[in-house]
Amino acid sequence: MKPFVLLLLALLTATAAFAQRTFYTTGLGSGEWSDPAAWSLHPDQPQSGGVPAATDHVVIRHYLTHRCGEAYLHRGNVHISAGGVYEILSGFDSGAPYAFTGQAFDIAGALITTGDFRLQEASAAAGSTLTLRNSAQVFIGGSLVLNGSSQVTLQEPACGAVQTLGQVDFRSEQAFICGTGGIVAAKGVAVWDRQGTRIADSLKAALAAADRMCQDAAIFASGEACESRTALAAGKPLSSPSGPVLSIFPNPAAASQVYAVAEGFAAAEPVRAEVRSLTGQLLYELALTADPDGRVRMRNALPLQSGAYVLTFRSGHTAASGKLVIL
Repeated sequence: MKPFVLLLLALLTATAAFAQRTFYTTGLGSGEWSDPAAWSLHPDQPQSGGVPAATDHVVIRHYLTHRCGEAYLHRGNVHISAGGVYEILSGFDSGAPYAFTGQAFDIAGALITTGDFRLQEASAAAGSTLTLRNSAQVFIGGSLVLNGSSQVTLQEPACGAVQTLGQVDFRSEQAFICGTGGIVAAKGVAVWDRQGTRIADSLKAALAAADRMCQDAAIFASGEACESRTALAAGKPLSSPSGPVLSIFPNPAAASQVYAVAEGFAAAEPVRAEVRSLTGQLLYELALTADPDGRVRMRNALPLQSGAYVLTFRSGHTAASGKLVIL
């Protein structure tokens, strides 16, 4: 009898270990994913449960930073509440990709990822779904990659509120983008056939991409094209902008953390970041250097009060500016 009891206890322990839990951010501690103080198992009061496992569900209601030191695959559901910010430091910070293979990744707040964001197959029965609501702000520093039967659902996010510095990459004929809204993809669209070969012919790629869009969803080459509702043809080379282009996320932002990236500078070019008031007064500056691809990134807490400002990345011969709103 005793061996049976021990076996039963072992099975119960194993079952509990694999049970999916739901974690809520607390706004406490360092604000890092790896900090137990940043999480609670109860939505309204502290209830320590450690740190979420890759199989757990998470509800992000505050600013949370996730440093991916190695390739990371999350299998639980993710919800970013309005006012919440999920910052995934991958790509240029660590070289590691972030992949999601849960059933639902729901965004009402803001998502920032410095590398690729990959939607994988959730199960044999259903793909992963990325839902962007009308208050969503999404910035992807790499490409948005759709595998298997994954789907992006646009619930009227503002035009230009969803941006990727790479491509929208359809890796499967079963992957779709549906709804009402637009995604700005700086490097266009890539489409792959059922044999896993990229479609090189621009006309065939455009037709294949159109088959993967439904309702009023659209992909645009730039914010200006988005505003004019000029959809991007898949496989068509994009014309280079006349100068650097600056993106700020989230925007509006909390002064405690602002992420900005500009493309179009020369490799290793010295660049100065400036924050000025709307009347032109210099309030903050920082010396930066472009990476080998000509990108300049800033991730800093800014000593600013609530209000509107102008953020500029400036080199000796060119500059990129954008309006920054601090809450």
